[in-house]
Amino acid sequence: QGDFSDCTVSLSDMSASGQLKAAKEVYAYAKEKKFTGTVQKTGNDGYTRFVGIEEGLYMIAPLGDVTCNGGVFRSAPFLVCVPEVNEASNTVYDITVEPKNEWVSDDKTEEPEPPTENPGTNPGTQPGKGPELKPGSSSSTTTNVKTGDDAPVMLYVGILAVSAAVVLLIVINRRKRFSY
Repeated sequence: QGDFSDCTVSLSDMSASGQLKAAKEVYAYAKEKKFTGTVQKTGNDGYTRFVGIEEGLYMIAPLGDVTCNGGVFRSAPFLVCVPEVNEASNTVYDITVEPKNEWVSDDKTEEPEPPTENPGTNPGTQPGKGPELKPGSSSSTTTNVKTGDDAPVMLYVGILAVSAAVVLLIVINRRKRFSY
């Protein structure tokens, strides 16, 4: 927890790549300022629940790597807004996030350092443990997924158009040859 009032990170781009960039910048800022936060571990099912938190924007930075079937995976920091507004313009407080873990090679990048103290969700309180969450239990989800929104779509459209033109020319040429 700390004062982010002089943090200059832009939150105007809320695309998947924009959110990822903003979360990494907020994380770097918090680390530079040596802010502490709340640490919660997931259960065996991979879920944890934050109960009694105030409305606001939260940065979540998973600690450490996950090992599964011989692979090592890491999740980047991400932002969560409480409450969230869903597609039907309804305010949602029961938010489920499922960050995407990416495979990690042998080269290590900086990992978040756990805070030296656990201030809880409110000063002087410890986070509560709520009921177990089940996949799909929320009416809205926020994920950090590679969506391909940086893909060169116009290049693909151009290649498709040129391919269609070549096929059309071949068909016209064959019709001319066989009509004589």
